[in-house]
Amino acid sequence: MYKQEPPETLSVREVAAIYNVHELTVRRHINEGRLRAVRVGRSIRVRREDLAMYEQQMQPKQPKPRARTGIIEPDDPIWGIVGMGASGGGNWSENKHELVAQILWEEFNPPGDR
Repeated sequence: MYKQEPPETLSVREVAAIYNVHELTVRRHINEGRLRAVRVGRSIRVRREDLAMYEQQMQPKQPKPRARTGIIEPDDPIWGIVGMGASGGGNWSENKHELVAQILWEEFNPPGDR
């Protein structure tokens, strides 16, 4: 009868070296359940299959698209506030709520819809 070979396992130190992190980081991920591991005697071992699953979970997710992208142009309603702060003209901090309300009104109510 043939015995099944034990799966290849790595120590916490080896896993930390692979990912270039501290051993405590690996242990924390194990304790949090993010990385599966088994205790063999007094040591903790990570199976290669579990490491592969961990890598798949840790793949970076696509960032959410931002509502507003690019550089602020002079025709952008927010340009007025930026220009006021840059030019030093007027005390716009007292009227900021009115200015933001006006900008939002212009943003969500284009001239053709008014």
